[in-house]
Amino acid sequence: MIQARQIDWDAARATHPQLDAWLISAAGLEANRARGFAGEAYTCDSGRPTDVLFVQRTPFGEGTRSDLYLEAETESAAEALMDALDPTRQYFMSYPTTYAWRHVVERRLAGSRVWGKYHYRLDKATFRPRPYAHTRRIHADDEAVRAYHDEEDDQTVRAVTTSCREDNPCYGVFVAEGLVAVACTWADNVSWVHARADSRRMGRGSAAVSAAVASVLSRHECATYDADTGNEASIRLAGGLGFALRSETVVWMATPAGRADLDQMDRAE
Repeated sequence: MIQARQIDWDAARATHPQLDAWLISAAGLEANRARGFAGEAYTCDSGRPTDVLFVQRTPFGEGTRSDLYLEAETESAAEALMDALDPTRQYFMSYPTTYAWRHVVERRLAGSRVWGKYHYRLDKATFRPRPYAHTRRIHADDEAVRAYHDEEDDQTVRAVTTSCREDNPCYGVFVAEGLVAVACTWADNVSWVHARADSRRMGRGSAAVSAAVASVLSRHECATYDADTGNEASIRLAGGLGFALRSETVVWMATPAGRADLDQMDRAE
């Protein structure tokens, strides 16, 4: 499993004093691990029982980014906590992520609101926070959750996509039982692409979906990873990074050849 390095909180507090207001909870770390999150996670409590922020070191490359996931029952509570930590929103942005995907789906379907996944980018040399160049909110997670809910019974694949360009960080999601394939283009110009697929070609059920996506990605030195096989480890892949969230399969790939081929598939469709 890809092990994330523990966050140096003393160094972080020295450059970002607002961190002193956060309470690090060992119990929260274990709770987040039990949810299926990879890497090191820390729970931060704002003092109100409905506002919980947890931080997780992401396993991308050298682990230079930490993700802050804010769970709150109301939008105003979430915004208030973020305003207290970063009033100018220089270091935080609201952005849906796959790490929280299953939790978001479960909470939304249970009627509870999950608001905001905040990314906090740290420079690995100095550990100083550095702001994202892109601050636009993206709400595709709401649409994807609705698609999952609407089609959960018949296991039909639903594609929820946004326009991915070098200057427009975004993501697309394919949802089916056993599968979530995600595409991202980040603000630092690292491009991640997805396998185009639809229910007409793949049929129904997670096995057909996984096989179809794997056949596409295998041509680009990448692969899918299916948690249903029983292997719980996160794995590094040539040309990309694959990892699993319980029963979903999450596919990331970053090969230029793969991006060009998938763009050609888009035009053909």
